[in-house]
Amino acid sequence: MEDLIIIGVGFPDIIQTVEDINSDKKQFNLLGFLDDNTNLHNQKILNYPVLGSLNWIKENQNIKIINTIARDLQKRQVINQYLRSIGCRFTKLIHPSVNIKYSKVENNVLISKFVYLEPRTIIKKDTMILPFCSIGHDVIIEKNCFIASGCHFGGFSNIKENCLIGAGSSIHPKVTIEKNCKIGINSSIFSNIRPNKIVLNKPSVSIN
Repeated sequence: MEDLIIIGVGFPDIIQTVEDINSDKKQFNLLGFLDDNTNLHNQKILNYPVLGSLNWIKENQNIKIINTIARDLQKRQVINQYLRSIGCRFTKLIHPSVNIKYSKVENNVLISKFVYLEPRTIIKKDTMILPFCSIGHDVIIEKNCFIASGCHFGGFSNIKENCLIGAGSSIHPKVTIEKNCKIGINSSIFSNIRPNKIVLNKPSVSIN
């Protein structure tokens, strides 16, 4: 087994992913978390300790890491660049319920449980995909994206780098979302989205 450190404590569900991976086949010895919030140091997240700040990894560079800081994609990108600059060793975590036989998944990628990947999908580095997403054939999700739970991507859609796709959103086939976009919860995207756009679904109104 390889020693593993999780960067960031904001996504504790990752513990279940690691434990499910190990139940299927022993792969990782999870040592704990690193986070720059000093108030969290020496605390435990689901029985796993917060060992210290990111500087801790400088003395332990042979340990595999996965970065789960994702909702602030700019911060995530900066942290990934820093970790690579000091020679850290990234891994990818793919829940055993996910079939990647006909897909390409790069490093520092998290794919949570019950994500369905159709053939010829490409998931590029530094991306997180949360549970219950379906990703159609020939979809490309580029680097440093965050895909929240329950999203659906039609075939041949393309999500460019640094995009955040809100929970429950649906992307129509052959649609391109250009880089640095944020798509709000439960949005339906039927046409291409230009770079740096924020797209919000019209909220429902309760009528008494």
